[in-house]
Amino acid sequence: MGRPPIGERAMTEAERQRRRRKGAAVPAEGVASAARARLANAQAEHAETKVKILRGELLDAGDVKAAWYAILTLARARVLAVPSRLQQVTPHLTASDIEALDRELREALSELADDQR
Repeated sequence: MGRPPIGERAMTEAERQRRRRKGAAVPAEGVASAARARLANAQAEHAETKVKILRGELLDAGDVKAAWYAILTLARARVLAVPSRLQQVTPHLTASDIEALDRELREALSELADDQR
């Protein structure tokens, strides 16, 4: 028997495409073909991701999170140290002034932390 003529094969593929768009059942060979295409796309995407990682274009999310945690922890410590440093360089401020500044800075940091949750 052999293969059907090219025109019939093209029409068969066109019919598969129409059925796929309509959500109708697609013959098994069409399903296998679609599965192979999805696999090829996934493999290509995986390879592209690996290349981007090797080039340094992508970073590990855990590493980025750890770096930001370190940066923000340091920033918080430096902000909380301001009242003490200010007290040393401005002796005319009273203990009450320093406590008020400390309270305001802590409140601001708390508000920022609450905004991020």
